[in-house]
Amino acid sequence: RTLCKLRLENAALAADGNFVPLYAKPCKYPFIYMRKNRTVTYIIALNPANRTVSVRFAVESIKSVTEQLAGSKCEMKFEPPQARISMPAMSYAIYKVQ
Repeated sequence: RTLCKLRLENAALAADGNFVPLYAKPCKYPFIYMRKNRTVTYIIALNPANRTVSVRFAVESIKSVTEQLAGSKCEMKFEPPQARISMPAMSYAIYKVQ
């Protein structure tokens, strides 16, 4: 229900939002992508694996992470021009960024 509510309240998370992969490697997790529209940008990270994962990925157009909107026990460190995320097994996170 939380995710449905987020999607309804945030147009960038709906079907009309731009989709930009940030970390997508064959047979590797997590899968990280950006959704945005003219006014707001989100980073979504998904780890369906049964193990903890940690990766660095490029965030050249992002200035800062403003808040984590959903997910738990995930940790993202913003280190421009990269970010690093650590995620436990079978987890997800949604971050609002600038």
